[in-house]
Amino acid sequence: MRKLIILGLISGLLNLLAAQAPESLEAYFRLGLRENLALKQKQTDYKISLLALEKARGMFLPNLTFDSRYSRAGGGRMIDFPLGDLFNPVYGSLNQIFQSLGQPTRNFPMLENQQIPFLREKEHETKLRLIQPVFQPALYHNAEIFRQKSLANRAALNSYKNTLIRDIGLAYFNYMLAMRSVKIYRGALKLLADNVALSQALVRNGVRTREVLFQARAEQARVEQQLNESLNRQHLAASYFNFLLNRALDDTIRVSETLPFSTVEMADPQALRQQALRNRFEFLQLQRGQAAQKAVSSLHNSSWLPSLTLVADYGFQGENYRFSDKDDYWMASALLQWNIYNGGQDETQKQMARLSLQQLQLRERELTRQIELDVDNQYRQLINRQKSFITAQKQARAAEEAFRIIQRQYREGQAVWLTLNDAREKRTRARLALEISQIEIYKQRIKLAAATGALLQPFLSKEK
Repeated sequence: MRKLIILGLISGLLNLLAAQAPESLEAYFRLGLRENLALKQKQTDYKISLLALEKARGMFLPNLTFDSRYSRAGGGRMIDFPLGDLFNPVYGSLNQIFQSLGQPTRNFPMLENQQIPFLREKEHETKLRLIQPVFQPALYHNAEIFRQKSLANRAALNSYKNTLIRDIGLAYFNYMLAMRSVKIYRGALKLLADNVALSQALVRNGVRTREVLFQARAEQARVEQQLNESLNRQHLAASYFNFLLNRALDDTIRVSETLPFSTVEMADPQALRQQALRNRFEFLQLQRGQAAQKAVSSLHNSSWLPSLTLVADYGFQGENYRFSDKDDYWMASALLQWNIYNGGQDETQKQMARLSLQQLQLRERELTRQIELDVDNQYRQLINRQKSFITAQKQARAAEEAFRIIQRQYREGQAVWLTLNDAREKRTRARLALEISQIEIYKQRIKLAAATGALLQPFLSKEK
């Protein structure tokens, strides 16, 4: 039964917004989700995180590079090779032996000692190198870190969408309230003009003296000032609303003039809090952050394992820039690396990762309390707004009836101008209070829907 109440509440919140707000409000929501500049920045952050994930996954694949080098060198170290000292005594002895035996003379040349430069004067090397990781645990954990970060960025993006829709709705109703305030003050000016005309007639007939005309004109000037202030508030509200939609600040806003009001049975606050804990994307963002920290810890835990990489080269070498079968070569290597000791850096990094994880877990507990408090406050505020609206209705009806009675008495000469104007001012204030209390209910419903995470759900389902 409780689940049905919760579903009914959430459905009622959204249906009430859809039914009572003009059809264009949902279109404004969608426009904001497409055009808001801050949202586009967060979408870019999410796309960047996806590219970083693709980069991390690409590290599993082989790396093929082409390298070409041609060098000219001179100077440097020389290698002394005692060629003459080694062979000249032997060649001299052989020449003497042949002479003593009377055999034909074989002159073995006398050789000079050689100096060979360590650097080749000319050299080139052109090769293809293929590097393939075979066993590198760090690559797996690194890819998992970037995967969790991309999911956290996606959750942050959806969380901001929920906030953006809430702000658009609140700005819309703020503009509506300013517009209705302008309408009320214009109505008050029209009523004052009628009262001035009535006072003039009463003065001509000797029923009233001329000071009532000056009092009426002074009141007209005061209400005109209030009207100008309301027009300014309307302009500011429209500018901020259009700013959220990334439109021209003076763009036209289509607003429904009639918003019928009806109360809705509210569910248990505890049920609303549970709904918020399931729907809010801030929790998913923190959970992904915790998963990323766990992957960081696993990354440092695997640092003691060896890594194995295969490297294969094929290319050409020589003093002349040639690509023949006499100049080519190939070489294959298996590279094993084992980090035995690095001054305790890995252990320190593991401890840092554990502390970061604990910090995120504490933040999740704090966020749980904050969201529960937010939902409870918004729920209580909505109940209070509904009660205030009922009170405002009674005050508006009473002020309207009192003004009607005093206005009739003023026509008959039984009431003074100050009494009439006081009744008119109370009537204006009561109408403003009624409009404010009504609009505050719609604003509070949006705040509650956003606090429970229900405000974004229709847009997420249609995105899929």
